[in-house]
Amino acid sequence: MPTYEGPKHRFSRALLKESIDKATFRVTLASTVVAVLAAAAAFWSGYEAHEARMDDERPFINVDFKFPGKDIVPTVLDNHLLAEGKSPARNIRVMCLTAIDTASPLMWSTNGLSTDTFPFLLPTHWVKTQCSVAPGYNPPVDATIVDMGVVQYEDARRKQYLTPFCFTWVLAPDQPLDVHQCGTTRGLPEVE
Repeated sequence: MPTYEGPKHRFSRALLKESIDKATFRVTLASTVVAVLAAAAAFWSGYEAHEARMDDERPFINVDFKFPGKDIVPTVLDNHLLAEGKSPARNIRVMCLTAIDTASPLMWSTNGLSTDTFPFLLPTHWVKTQCSVAPGYNPPVDATIVDMGVVQYEDARRKQYLTPFCFTWVLAPDQPLDVHQCGTTRGLPEVE
């Protein structure tokens, strides 16, 4: 009586080796893609951390004012530029003008602005600059005076920054001096 042995499978060693090689190639290819993606993610994360550190270490310039004399109501202010941050500000350029508040925006031309330049300013250090005065500047009593301008500077990577400033006060010799900050939208020319 014949015995049943089931279906006959004919696997040759070459066919088995080819099947294993294909599976190994697929696993290797998938592992390589995952490794490349992980390396790209790590690179991007490092780049973002570097950029965040550079922004944290960038310089900042704040503009404040001082009075040239103690017992007089000034017609001009001494502007003090104070560097802050963790790195020095470089290639500093100050453009500003002092004028009567009723001066037309045409007076705010780049030709009438004083320009002071400084090669660098270290953190926690300051420099003094004084704005030029508008043509025919002779403020009458009770005139509102505007001292405004912009400070242009850069960091170590040569990224440019701007700090606009504007101060206003009334020329009233019989009143205590009261200087206020004002908006910087009075037609000051754009810095190149």
